[in-house]
Amino acid sequence: PSRSFRQVPQSPAVYSDETVPLAPETQEVFDDLLDYCDSIETEVLFVLSPHSVTEENVGRLNEAVKIARERGYTVLNFNTKEMIEKVGINWETDFFNSNHVNILGAEKYTAYLANYIVEHYNVTDHRGDPDYASWDKAYENYLDFTEEKRKQMEE
Repeated sequence: PSRSFRQVPQSPAVYSDETVPLAPETQEVFDDLLDYCDSIETEVLFVLSPHSVTEENVGRLNEAVKIARERGYTVLNFNTKEMIEKVGINWETDFFNSNHVNILGAEKYTAYLANYIVEHYNVTDHRGDPDYASWDKAYENYLDFTEEKRKQMEE
């Protein structure tokens, strides 16, 4: 079966405010990305998707979040205890490996992220718009395809 329908319990993320400097090469690439973001005329949202952050990685992730925020960018870090609780992520049921949510986790995460974007950015809802009918049909197909598998996972 697809990995999206597997449930592999994960260790909860390590929550910490500790920061650890990025490797020089990583810092250089990140600075280049932020410089590029500074040069474009659009809002940029950085998102860290939920995953089982380890003791080894939490400090570097926190450093990257800190740097992006200091440069004036919004960062949604789904790897804080507060965000995991807001989204309703369950470490026992919502992942197929330590770095990827399964369909259950993806639906929770996507719903939260979509609502955030709608509340904070100027986006148009095209559901029901005839010009976007193929999207509505694709979503219906997705629901049909996943219905039985989702029920099995939730049992």
